[in-house]
Amino acid sequence: MTTIEDNVFNGCTKLESIKLHNNITSIGEYAFASCNGLTSFDIPENVEHIGAKAFKNCEGLTSVNLPDKLKSIEDNVFNGCTNLESIDIPDMVTNIGDSAFWACSKLAEIKILNNVISIGREAFRWCTELTSIEIPQNVTNIGKSAFMQCTKLSSIKVDKENMAYDSREDCNAIIDSKTGTLIAGCGTTFVPDGVTKIGEYAFYFQSNLKALELPNSVTHIGTSAFQYSDLSSVTLSKSLKVIGVNAFNSCEFTSIELPSSIDSIGRFAFQSCSELISVVLPKNIGKIPEGMFDSCRGLKTIVIPEGVETIESRAFWSCRRLETIEFPSTLQTIGWASFWGCEGVKQITSHATTPPTVEREAFELIDRLNCKLIVPEESVEAYMAANEWKWFYTADGIEGLEDENVVDVYNLQGVTVKKQVRMKDLQGTLPKGIYIINGKKIAVR
Repeated sequence: MTTIEDNVFNGCTKLESIKLHNNITSIGEYAFASCNGLTSFDIPENVEHIGAKAFKNCEGLTSVNLPDKLKSIEDNVFNGCTNLESIDIPDMVTNIGDSAFWACSKLAEIKILNNVISIGREAFRWCTELTSIEIPQNVTNIGKSAFMQCTKLSSIKVDKENMAYDSREDCNAIIDSKTGTLIAGCGTTFVPDGVTKIGEYAFYFQSNLKALELPNSVTHIGTSAFQYSDLSSVTLSKSLKVIGVNAFNSCEFTSIELPSSIDSIGRFAFQSCSELISVVLPKNIGKIPEGMFDSCRGLKTIVIPEGVETIESRAFWSCRRLETIEFPSTLQTIGWASFWGCEGVKQITSHATTPPTVEREAFELIDRLNCKLIVPEESVEAYMAANEWKWFYTADGIEGLEDENVVDVYNLQGVTVKKQVRMKDLQGTLPKGIYIINGKKIAVR
């Protein structure tokens, strides 16, 4: 017998040790998968092939000796070996497969040798004890998210002779030399000039990343690039055009200014940035994307810039400390649940002469009886009649009066209703209707 067939010991959770004959040249797929009792494994020296998932989820495995004749570490071979502490990759190996060491959370060191050409997608994802990576000169392919969630990484180097990737200026990152895309970074990374894109998941879960300045060469930030990092300070490139889906989801900065160069922002880009207090939005975006500031519970005020026509669903969902909102004259639609749960809102100003369409639950939990609505003077009656807007207690002209102003109040027929009364004392005393105060129409609900 020269082959251990597929699945032959799969799920043998009580198996604690096994000795294979030196005649064995091949180990099949799932051959020892989920053999949780195994703590170490000596693979015979004549083995040239180990099938995909051969040792997947062997959670008790702490060490493995790989044979010198092995040429490839196939997909998922050691996926889920959460106690694997050490392994030496043989000289002849040219390929490390997809998810080969996924969630080997105790693997503190791995040496990738010069013959390796390809490192697969998510090959070392969730190797949370890895502190350093060195990419040798012959690697020409690194798969997506190969080192994602390696949260203790502090040193990343690429051999200077490598023609496909580099870590220029000792930046502690892996950069695709052809495209200028930074594909993997860590808590000590700085982004050098010439990088054009922060790749997808490049800093995902990098809890040691605190501050970063992006050079003006960066035009694109990919999906989830900084999601779940502890980024508390970021300076964006003045040439930035695209911010991807979830790009800064759950970061910790308190303020951010988005440059005017931006023309596309992905869904949930700043979701759950709970420390965010203020944001400056660019002037040339046509919409506020779905969930853009969902659950940003520190946000206090928001000014939607002119040019925005649509606020998509859940854009400001559960921004509980939001107090003031200002809508532009160009706004046409406020999407479903876009301000749901913004219970702290005290004032909404809309510059749109035609009341924007408000979809269901957009203002749910806002106290509309006490929230001041300020609209163009000529549009007061239109807002009073419009769906969802009509539930606000007052709709003031855009130049609304201060609480301490003493005024006379007239109805639309010119009859005096009240004389010489302070604005704040009018609250709750006027029947619903439209009144003339200081020459302006003010609606009372």
